[in-house]
Amino acid sequence: VIEIPFDLVAEVGVCGRDDEPGALTCSTTIEPLDSNDDASLLHITLQTGRKHQVRLHLAHIGHALIGETRYARAPRRAHLGLHAVTLTLPEHLGGTRIDAPLPHAFVQLLDEL
Repeated sequence: VIEIPFDLVAEVGVCGRDDEPGALTCSTTIEPLDSNDDASLLHITLQTGRKHQVRLHLAHIGHALIGETRYARAPRRAHLGLHAVTLTLPEHLGGTRIDAPLPHAFVQLLDEL
């Protein structure tokens, strides 16, 4: 579990410290599913939903997304190595579950690794 507060004063989702004005709590749970020497396939669960939360948390722990150029110095790719297979809205928003199959470009990326 990664718990790093976000300072959203700049409205870009910059990681901050607990004592910074405007820092918001955020929590991300990461479960490795598969890996090799170059990359890992992860199951990520967000306890909070902050802008760029996954991108920032993974970059912060030194495991940036494939193609991440905003928060890390990963080689540029046509697409970020990030896809939401399932989104479930909170109960107060209806609790709707949305499933999205992997797009072709993501399947190709997995095949390359």
